[in-house]
Amino acid sequence: MSCPVIRHDARVISIQLPEDRNCSYPGRSGYCFCAVRTGGDILKGEITFLPALSTDSVIDVLIFWKFLQQVESIKFRPRSKDESTIPFETHKIPFKFDIPNRLPVASDAAGLDPRLRELCPSMTAGRLYEQGANRKPYMQPMIFYRLSASARPEGREPQRPRVGVAREITIMPTTESLPPTYTSAFKKEYRLQATSKIRKHFFGRSQGSLEIAAEEPQPINMLKPYPRSNTVINLKASFEQGENVLEHTVEPYYWTFQIRTRLQRRLFYSTKPFNQAPTLADAQSKSYIRLQTQVLQSEEREYMELPWRNGHVLPNGTIISTDRKASRWTVMIPVVFTTDHSLIPSFFSETVALRYSVLLNVRILGSVSAHSTLEIPLQVIRFSPSLSKDSIPLSSLNSFQLLSVDDERGVDSCSEPTRRPPKYRRWAY
Repeated sequence: MSCPVIRHDARVISIQLPEDRNCSYPGRSGYCFCAVRTGGDILKGEITFLPALSTDSVIDVLIFWKFLQQVESIKFRPRSKDESTIPFETHKIPFKFDIPNRLPVASDAAGLDPRLRELCPSMTAGRLYEQGANRKPYMQPMIFYRLSASARPEGREPQRPRVGVAREITIMPTTESLPPTYTSAFKKEYRLQATSKIRKHFFGRSQGSLEIAAEEPQPINMLKPYPRSNTVINLKASFEQGENVLEHTVEPYYWTFQIRTRLQRRLFYSTKPFNQAPTLADAQSKSYIRLQTQVLQSEEREYMELPWRNGHVLPNGTIISTDRKASRWTVMIPVVFTTDHSLIPSFFSETVALRYSVLLNVRILGSVSAHSTLEIPLQVIRFSPSLSKDSIPLSSLNSFQLLSVDDERGVDSCSEPTRRPPKYRRWAY
């Protein structure tokens, strides 16, 4: 079946957005990707097109995506009806529409997981492939938002919108922190506690066991106005001296901890919709789920002269017992973890799930011990609080929040916990 030929039509030339005028390196017209938008923003711009002078034209502006489509029609009537006017004049018309905060869903999907309705961030994290005779590149997973414009004669509604000019726009949604991760639901994925033996020499007798543990820290916010975002991982270390160590008392005051932190990203993607958050077991047992694991950054720090406590010494240093019976030593190490603002926030959609974790490797310098490694869940969010920190009463904040506030204001929040204890406290026996 042949379609009628339209002799008089309009042709869209380009789409201009505000960042095109401010970008120092725009490349070609309409190829600037400097701006990042989020849900609730108003997208404004101009469309340049070349109409046929004897045709009433309509410009379609739409957001084209798998889960989101919004069409706005703008009618334009040329001022001249004289076909002999040559050459044709180019025209510019403005447009604007709101970027929604949530994806629209069908009425029969009322019981859908609310996380699946969140606006997903733009990302291209998969491997690049080429397909077909034209070697068209594609990758999975890939999430992109495209702004397209087309022109058609008025009154002729096509079954599928014809794309004249298209350009991608970058969207990073605003997200809030979720409740702490229920680690029991993710078997073999997280490790919040580890134990290792301490020896002076490789073939030496064990001096005791060191146990380390940590909980999920506060989320890292990518919208903080500082060059780098940070959070504090409260690492609890507990040392118990062995019963066979009688010739002397082990004093952990002299220990130097070397702690290596690594940021790990797990990216799950599927060809079928997720019914729930995927796990490592799902990626291994289900053929339609793939997993990409990547370590994004790594840093090492040393912590020395830590304020160890045991059952014989009060927090103020007073010796309450001189019993030589071994007692458990404990200390809390605030591990500061920093990252830049280039991370994609954690999210969960129908076909893609992105999660972060911190790998914490702990060893004692000068002693022989197994490398104890923890894997702690970490949320990465983009949240802009409406209230300033100065308006929040300090009485309503807990100790951890006060620690975070001091750290954001430039106060060295780790100076107090890492001070060297007095000599009488170190020589308690």
